[in-house]
Amino acid sequence: MERLTRNTYLFNNILSLEELSSYEYIIIDCPHYIKGLTTIALAAANSIVIPIKAGKFSLSALKRMINYINSMRNTVNARLKIEGILLTMYESNTKAQNMTNEELHKNFGEYIFKTVIPKNVAITESEFFGKPTILFSAKAKGSLAYLNLAQEIIEKSSRKGPVI
Repeated sequence: MERLTRNTYLFNNILSLEELSSYEYIIIDCPHYIKGLTTIALAAANSIVIPIKAGKFSLSALKRMINYINSMRNTVNARLKIEGILLTMYESNTKAQNMTNEELHKNFGEYIFKTVIPKNVAITESEFFGKPTILFSAKAKGSLAYLNLAQEIIEKSSRKGPVI
């Protein structure tokens, strides 16, 4: 816990720099596993968007992540809330996607973003070129989906919603 405290202190001091204070949103894209940077980001964040792709393992990982967030909320960061659950690498024509959607809506319906991020080659290619998808291919389905997500988050944050 001492390491978490030291790293959280460093992380919070980086984020409190005057240059960053003018931003309303700062997005930290973390690894999917619950260690290191992910833990530090959760300790410093006000809210989190949890991405999930279709699959049984993704659903069990989502439950573990929510439990971990609740633990962080009770011990390190009381203000941490889940902004929503985001379906990514979305393929509407697969049985796994349909089963995942059904399970998600049954257990977390009101927390699932309306926007879904489709499986899209522009997203994958933009990673190789080291560019945000929107700059790599502004009209790609993936780029437009991320713009829609940003708008949905802004609209959602203006309303006070329930916290998981």
